[in-house]
Amino acid sequence: MQPGLAEHHMAFPGTLTLNIQDFNSLLTDYCTSLASAGFKDIVVISAHGGNTDAIIAYAPRIAKMVESKSNVWVATSAVGPDDAKRRQALAEKYHISVGKAGVHAGWLETSMVLAIRPDLVDMSKAEEGWDNDAFYAPDNIKRNQMKGFVVGVKPYAANGILGDPRGATAEAGPRAACRRHRTDS
Repeated sequence: MQPGLAEHHMAFPGTLTLNIQDFNSLLTDYCTSLASAGFKDIVVISAHGGNTDAIIAYAPRIAKMVESKSNVWVATSAVGPDDAKRRQALAEKYHISVGKAGVHAGWLETSMVLAIRPDLVDMSKAEEGWDNDAFYAPDNIKRNQMKGFVVGVKPYAANGILGDPRGATAEAGPRAACRRHRTDS
């Protein structure tokens, strides 16, 4: 189980979420424990949009706490205008729409999982979710992400898929991978 911030998915049975204070405390405890154990570089990885902004905002505070012992790095698949442009470029390369590429279990994320853990993917169950190009446009993505955090994912996609995973490929997976941030202490 990977604990995180998933309030926007609570309409889906079985979803678990943390509040922001507990989430930040958990990150702090993990990182300070690793630093105390002698780890020199700590990488916090988030591929969940609900966690990404919180991690990016809070990681510098953690980095300050462990600065004499460790470096803290953050790797995310963030959702923002730059990432939307990156998704758009990948969509063009693979001749799919940005709506199909999506941001949650769509073509790009499914391609990433196919590249690293194909045993976790049953493509025979892949189905279209919210496939709307305007929703994912660089000028709209942060606003729509915030709206999704407020109203939840279910009003957009009853199945929770933001995109369309059908036709995803392992070959595209590595190109869709995360970006990295250095947290300066």
